Amino acid sequence: MSKLSSVTLGLFSAVIGGAIVAAVLIWVLMTHPGLMKTSGPSIVSGTGYQQLQDFHCRFGEEKHLRIRGEDDDFAFGTPELTRDIDKISAYPGLPANSPYQREYDESGPDRVFTDTITLPKNIVSGKLVLRIDDREDYGNDTIALGDFSVIEFDESPGPVYAYNAKLRDLKGHQGWSYHGRGLYSVRLKDIKFKKNHPKPVTKARKWTHLVPYLADQPEPPRFDILIADDTAVDFIGMALCTGPTEPQGLTFVQAKGIQKLTDTVQAVGCHSNIIDYVCNPYYGDTPCSASKALACYHDRQRPAPKLEELSALNIASGLDIMDFWGGGDLEYTEPVRGDSFETLNDANALCERRFGEGWRVLDFHDGGEKNVVTYASKTNPKGRFWIDIRDQPAGTCWARPATSSAQTAKATP
Repeated sequence: MSKLSSVTLGLFSAVIGGAIVAAVLIWVLMTHPGLMKTSGPSIVSGTGYQQLQDFHCRFGEEKHLRIRGEDDDFAFGTPELTRDIDKISAYPGLPANSPYQREYDESGPDRVFTDTITLPKNIVSGKLVLRIDDREDYGNDTIALGDFSVIEFDESPGPVYAYNAKLRDLKGHQGWSYHGRGLYSVRLKDIKFKKNHPKPVTKARKWTHLVPYLADQPEPPRFDILIADDTAVDFIGMALCTGPTEPQGLTFVQAKGIQKLTDTVQAVGCHSNIIDYVCNPYYGDTPCSASKALACYHDRQRPAPKLEELSALNIASGLDIMDFWGGGDLEYTEPVRGDSFETLNDANALCERRFGEGWRVLDFHDGGEKNVVTYASKTNPKGRFWIDIRDQPAGTCWARPATSSAQTAKATP
């Protein structure tokens, strides 16, 4: 064969080979359109992640985000790996221990998706958001959420503290919302534990819902997820709110501007001026180890006085102070540590010992939202002082017995 013939044959072979490779590549891309995606947006760009960003914690709480996988609508790119749930490896009969596991974004039948998330302690609320392969009918595929490490044995082993449901039923379950494109969300307070199998629970369980269970764990709690066995998972995210780690109590302060204008009435509330820190009715605002005067109140239901300087008082306070009229007497004890009272009854007892029968701790709601106006006191505190709030058990240094003061007061706004 001549040199020219060899070159010609080589070029012809290269063209044919390239055409075959191109044809195969086109067929792969047409039959697997997901491969045409780039690595996709980051986890901060998806609508699921935006829901987590928009979830708000209450005043005094700290917000945490936990995200597994990427909220990228199954975009092809960097592998998104799950974590082994090591604490259940001793129970080979559990679906979570199936040898056929899938990762995030991985499709295909008969593969179990499992993952575990380490959560912060002291969780008080939160929201779970996840995106799964969107389809008309999920068949018999199921979802389980909770702590899979606590196992109860009956006819088959099953996690005691786990929520279980069929995927096709999620839209109808209490608390669950569907947002399209396979995106689901649920508040953590709506996650209730159920059994894996139909046998009744033979003994009472301490926890029936997820949030109280997580809050009572001595170590940083865990949250396990299982989806089985044909449904792909894009991502799972949690927005979590934790309460303060140190106990605090609720305080008010006298409005100094009102005191300068009149000696007939006094106004007390969350803050005395725009630079003073505001109170926190949900979790308290002052460490219980601090020594503050205790505000004591006797509800006499007296009418508000007619003050000549009322207009000036309203201008000074920026509100109509008579809207917060308490109708009672208000006095203050000597400074006392907030943690010296075990219950509200103990604090009320100090008020009775100091000022007489019928006296109790001033309540947040005795005059109106965040403010109380009464006749001027004979005693005056230095700085902020302890008060009570009947409808926020975490707002005071003391515990609340079944029956306590101000039971008819309206709820915290």
